[in-house]
Amino acid sequence: MNVKLVSGVLTLLAMLYGLLGVPSPAQSQEVFLAGQYEQFIPENSRSLITRETFDKVAISPCNASLAFLINQYINDSNVPSALRAVLSGLQELPVGYPDRRNPWRAPNSDALLNLMVDTFLEWCVFLPQINGSNDNGLVFIQNFAWFYYQNKAGQDFVQGRNPLNPTLPLITGLKFTRDFTLQRGAFMDSPASLTFVPQWINDPRIEISDYEKQQASDYRSWNEFFARKIIVDEVNQTIPSRPATMPLSEFPNRDYIVVAPTDCIMNPLVQVFQDNATVQRRFIENPLQFDTVLDVKVRWGSLRRFLRI
Repeated sequence: MNVKLVSGVLTLLAMLYGLLGVPSPAQSQEVFLAGQYEQFIPENSRSLITRETFDKVAISPCNASLAFLINQYINDSNVPSALRAVLSGLQELPVGYPDRRNPWRAPNSDALLNLMVDTFLEWCVFLPQINGSNDNGLVFIQNFAWFYYQNKAGQDFVQGRNPLNPTLPLITGLKFTRDFTLQRGAFMDSPASLTFVPQWINDPRIEISDYEKQQASDYRSWNEFFARKIIVDEVNQTIPSRPATMPLSEFPNRDYIVVAPTDCIMNPLVQVFQDNATVQRRFIENPLQFDTVLDVKVRWGSLRRFLRI
């Protein structure tokens, strides 16, 4: 996704596990302190959480959420049981993906916990980069989606329910993902997140001349760049670089118009072809036709069918 953004922060947050709008559990107060492995990790859990893993968590901006997850796993027997249920419910990726193996598969709940810790440690300080005509901004969001893809236990876990008895609360997964989101957000609000902003500003697809701040040095964080302000003609109440924009004075008489909350470049749609019972996917190069067959969230149909015309 090549986002040029006006309010794209909302887009990414909405994709973070579907947790927006859920009352936030209280932040975990305990954090791991570097050099105090023996104080924080009980002796009988040191084969589960190694000193190396502990030290990585201790210096992470997401220390508190990861420490909470680890402590809950060690101290609450419901959490290992819940992760075993998540493992049992994992589904393989849909047909058409190069590697259909679910990336969250692990031999047991201990291994799944460590996979979660390693993944979220990397995600916490991950900074999107451009690669040719694409970018990797959604790589971790897409990866985590397989944790609960068609997996009731995974959905229960991240939504604060006990997968073994969804009528009972189990706050671990909800609190962990919620706190992690806030802590990663704080990192992306910090100067440490600026590393690749010059790369994005220099990409012609960003059209940085459309925005108020046009130099990398103008920004204090990745999030400030991501939520940058587009230039607006305040007198005419239009956006000069978007000739299709409508003056505000016309809004009351045209309330049938729906305006999307983001300014972006769409990903190419993907077309499905069947040949000898096989499925292939490729980017659509021709203009869309009503009879073009599309794959939308693993549902196949023509454009005419999706538009119901």
